Amino acid sequence: MLGAAAFSIVLRANLPLALATTLYTNPFTIVPLYFAAFLLGSWILGGFGAPEASFVRPPEFDGLGLHGWCVALLEWMGGLGKPLALGLVLLASGLALAGYFTVHGLWRLERGWRWKKRSRRDGA
Repeated sequence: MLGAAAFSIVLRANLPLALATTLYTNPFTIVPLYFAAFLLGSWILGGFGAPEASFVRPPEFDGLGLHGWCVALLEWMGGLGKPLALGLVLLASGLALAGYFTVHGLWRLERGWRWKKRSRRDGA
């Protein structure tokens, strides 16, 4: 949130919107977002039958020390590879475009509504 706030101030962007959009990646939504990204990447690469798109089972973390846990986690994440990387880029790009056009459209609607309200008030 601090980075979003700083950039929105420097770029003269909408500060409340920048802060609000950082909230959709939280501990409750990050797993579904990454899963959706993996599915999207797998679909683009040709489905789950392709070797690049096969799902790698999570490792057993029981009995591993901190170092072993980190190594196992990194190896597992590396095994997800191409589908996850491609899916994250596509999902982020798609959500950014959808958010941009949604906010732009809502802003235009609100601006038109205010214009009509002002013209009715001034014309009466």
